[in-house]
Amino acid sequence: MRFYSILFLMFFGLPVIASDSTGVSKWKLYNMGAFGGFGFNYLETGREAMGLNFQGGIIYNRWLTAGIQGNAFFTINPLIDKYTNDDANLLGGYGGLFVAPTIYSNTLLHASFPVLVGYGSISYELYDLTDGANRVEDSDGFWVFEPGIELELNLMKFIRIAVGGYYKYCSNVHLSYENGGENIVSKNILNNFSVGIRLRFGKF
Repeated sequence: MRFYSILFLMFFGLPVIASDSTGVSKWKLYNMGAFGGFGFNYLETGREAMGLNFQGGIIYNRWLTAGIQGNAFFTINPLIDKYTNDDANLLGGYGGLFVAPTIYSNTLLHASFPVLVGYGSISYELYDLTDGANRVEDSDGFWVFEPGIELELNLMKFIRIAVGGYYKYCSNVHLSYENGGENIVSKNILNNFSVGIRLRFGKF
């Protein structure tokens, strides 16, 4: 047990030796922080779509962030199904782990380069105007790799706001009609750019 405790401190604390003005060496731990936050994205999934996301993570030595992130998305304006003429929507979500190296994080405005790796699902949902019920025509899962770049502003000591651009690389999705098996959307519909804004709260 003692061995694992020492290993944990070496890996996460990474102590360094520094000398003070008297020349005496002292052990110092690197700075650690933590945060939570949420944001909004604008993206394309065949139609204009809105995305919501939530993040939480730790910040190592003010330059490297790692944590978990969850995202949800849905089309803003309904699609019209070509067979039923009912309103239809694409909606889904994905989540996973992310890392984000940051340059000059102590300055008022700085750059960050987040990369997310995770898994999600997407559904094609019909809205029947006759009885007001929703029906999922088909759904599928996908893997996602999403790099991005953000400009982050230190609003206050415990609050940051970021604006960024991102690109999703996703595995192919297969959404098809129950009758006949015809594809509803293209298999690479989720590979697209998005822009967003995010608020973060914590110890930076």
